[in-house]
Amino acid sequence: MSEQEGKLAQQHKEYLVKKQTTTDFSLLNIVTHNINGLKVNSYKLDLLVEWALENNIDILGINEMNISEQQGKFLCNKRNNYVGFWTGARENKLKGSGVGLLVNKTWKKHIG
Repeated sequence: MSEQEGKLAQQHKEYLVKKQTTTDFSLLNIVTHNINGLKVNSYKLDLLVEWALENNIDILGINEMNISEQQGKFLCNKRNNYVGFWTGARENKLKGSGVGLLVNKTWKKHIG
């Protein structure tokens, strides 16, 4: 590992420690993922949310969910640490539609 990579790794460790003890609103971790369908296997969302929590993800964008807005809201109700925003899959489209955003509840008050 180069000296610069070592410094970046140390800064990231310090950030993670700080984030666990305080809410630092100066940094925002955003990730997007093409989940390629949740209708058949909603467990994929469970795994993704677990990963997001472990990696301190603040906003998680999910596309190609292929589920309705109502189904998305139902799936999100099980996630205590995130609030969800969903658009449903188009009725006439079999695959490749529907978008969701999961926002960590610490950021909820900043959403208009």
